[in-house]
Amino acid sequence: MRRIVLLGALALITVQLGLVATESTSQAATPSKASANYSLDTTEPTTLGGYFPLPKRPPSEHVCFEENGNSLQEEFQQGVTAAAAALGWQLTIITINQAVPSSYGTGITSSEQANCNAVIVVASNYSNYSPQIASAVADHMVIEDTDSDNNVPQGVITSLRTSLVQSRVGQAEGRSAGTDAEKRYHGKATVLTSETPQFIDISQPLVAGQRMGLEQTCPTCKLDVISVDLSVTLGPDPSGPFVTAVQTDPSIKYVLAVSSSPLPSAFTQAGLSVPRFYGADPGLNFLQNLETSNPDTYAWADQPSIVFGWYMIDSLARSFDHMKVTNPWNTAATSPPVWVIDHANVKSFLAQNQNFPKNYQALFKKMWRI
Repeated sequence: MRRIVLLGALALITVQLGLVATESTSQAATPSKASANYSLDTTEPTTLGGYFPLPKRPPSEHVCFEENGNSLQEEFQQGVTAAAAALGWQLTIITINQAVPSSYGTGITSSEQANCNAVIVVASNYSNYSPQIASAVADHMVIEDTDSDNNVPQGVITSLRTSLVQSRVGQAEGRSAGTDAEKRYHGKATVLTSETPQFIDISQPLVAGQRMGLEQTCPTCKLDVISVDLSVTLGPDPSGPFVTAVQTDPSIKYVLAVSSSPLPSAFTQAGLSVPRFYGADPGLNFLQNLETSNPDTYAWADQPSIVFGWYMIDSLARSFDHMKVTNPWNTAATSPPVWVIDHANVKSFLAQNQNFPKNYQALFKKMWRI
């Protein structure tokens, strides 16, 4: 039986959720690529990007989904559940423990035992399931990882979230923060970001892109990179280290971090009112806080979590049909979809339950020939 393993996008999210101020590097951007022509894109997307229709409607499949209890993972699951239902696929939920890395591999084994054709795994990395790779290859199981294409083990393929896409999302963040820093602070500002050792292959290209974008728009700005441990992400106060870092260093005017946590309200409660930029994949909690936070607060959205669940199912449908799974934005000629959510458009996003493009369900169904 053909089986596919799909790794979700939550690893990017967990990369930047907590900060540990024990390892930090700070360096000024190189003053060689300054540009004042970059502006924020707050226009809601209307298409699915460069995806092309399937040649025919996908046949029925049985998909497993590893549930780890993370709130953002639940948003991915909502999208996967709705997309699978649209295709008439059977979906089986397998519960794992995110705090126990080996449970991801155990979940893959359980999916095989459940006779699933595919299993979707969220927020992991290669080492967590490497013992299962040989068995998967022997059983003609394709492992599809959507988060990183660095150091890909044999038997694993990547698709939606490659290092090039991560880099370009970072570039958009860095360019926007740099443009604003030149206007507000005349280039005298520090931008805070982070890397996570557990997801270094994912966070490194993102941070590299942030540095490149900052170089292009604010050559005298500094980028602070703070080491992140996954235990902070899973801890009781993921916002606390962000607040502490900004309180400690008044030159920090921008924070490039995941926008799923209640950072806007945390900054407001701490009396911090300088403008902030945040990372990708805004969750409902963040958007609700954004409505009442500092008007200069922005959220980044490259793909909403729920909608990304539909992309996960789309990747499986293409893999089942023996099609090459590619990212339409993973080329030198195109950039990934990155939009900014601010006070002006957040109510619209909330009204859509943070889902965009509008009518994305109909767009997917048309692409799947339903």
